[in-house]
Amino acid sequence: SNCVSCHGAIKAPDLRDGHSYKALTEGGYVNLPGETSKLYTKMTGPEHTPRSSDNDKALVLTWINQGALDN
Repeated sequence: SNCVSCHGAIKAPDLRDGHSYKALTEGGYVNLPGETSKLYTKMTGPEHTPRSSDNDKALVLTWINQGALDN
């Protein structure tokens, strides 16, 4: 919910409900291991504003490392 304010229909990846899984997996944002994933490195990089919480980063990393399932 924190990400959609910037990553809606205009700024990639589109993280709105119903769009996010396809945008992340087909857009090349998710790969294993999670620490090298484009999504995770963007979230943890110095240019990412507003800063993602440590909890959000951990949640995304866990999701990627568990296979990035559409759940």
